[in-house]
Amino acid sequence: MSESPPSQSPETGVPPAGENAERKPSGKKRFYTSAIGIFIIVLLSLIAIEVATRSLYPEQALTVPDAYTFYRIRPDLKDYRRSNPFRVQSSVSTNEDGFRAAGVHRKKNPGTYRVLCIGDSITFGNYDIGNEETYPYYLQEFLKRKHPSRDFEVINGGCPGYTCLQGMELLRRRGLAYSPDLLIIGYLHHEMVKVPVRDSDRMNIPGPVKLTRSVLYGSAFYRKLKQGVQEVEEDPEAGRKEGSVSRVSLEEYKATMEKFIKIAEDRGVKLIFLNLPTARSVVSKEDKDYREALNDLASGKKIPLFDAYTYFCSQYEKKRIPLFTVDSIHPNAYGNMVMAQGIADFIDKKGFLNEGEKK
Repeated sequence: MSESPPSQSPETGVPPAGENAERKPSGKKRFYTSAIGIFIIVLLSLIAIEVATRSLYPEQALTVPDAYTFYRIRPDLKDYRRSNPFRVQSSVSTNEDGFRAAGVHRKKNPGTYRVLCIGDSITFGNYDIGNEETYPYYLQEFLKRKHPSRDFEVINGGCPGYTCLQGMELLRRRGLAYSPDLLIIGYLHHEMVKVPVRDSDRMNIPGPVKLTRSVLYGSAFYRKLKQGVQEVEEDPEAGRKEGSVSRVSLEEYKATMEKFIKIAEDRGVKLIFLNLPTARSVVSKEDKDYREALNDLASGKKIPLFDAYTYFCSQYEKKRIPLFTVDSIHPNAYGNMVMAQGIADFIDKKGFLNEGEKK
């Protein structure tokens, strides 16, 4: 029987070559180890930069960039003070989705009747309108008074400068998560604004690009680099150059409003269209075309339409109390209260709440 070879040389005590010798890592393994180390260092550095940016340069703008709607209201605002060119500053507070309904969350309590109002600055409220002076806030108060035994939540999903196309994205990505029982849709004024490129063309970008933008726009450091020393405007679209096409064509407007109808029908949600109020002196020919298109669509599809324009005219004739701010487009606090009262009566007239009680 042969003896096994010695584990080490009797002369030197060193293991023979190839036996129990320490193996060096392969080139590929060293590369992966170095890459992981570099990645961790870069990641920790970016996190540190992001934390430092948020601490040293707290953002003050009302809006933040958004890959799908160009911009949106900043989430989790606490008593944000809007600059106001007319009189006092107004306060804005928002929830985690940027809705002007602080304290309202996605999960709905059993038995709560929830109304989601989406639209532009008429829904959100003009510069001098605080959270408790918007028409959605007043609407909630009027509904509670009319039906004291029921629980209501009226969510303000308005955003200054939005068109119906942006509103559609907002509804799909955030609004429907709130399980609304009633949708109130009010878009009209910004669709006809003349720009070089339509909103639909600007939105028509590849999915990977939108995803990349979503990641970047979530970074305070990136937003600071992008905007530099300038703060983002409340309505970034207000600074766009004038062009020859409408932000949303009349055909796109009608098609998008039909999509709102389809979503409401598929979800079993009640729907009201708003014919937005405006002083008679600022109504243009194009404005009338969009209003007529909305009226025809609502009539043809049998969708309830609250004509706030006509309602405001009649209320002014009766009381002779100003209902608009100095721009003759946005309702003042009293005008918002008047509109909310009219909508609350309209909801009762249509029997929306009675149907809910029967269920």
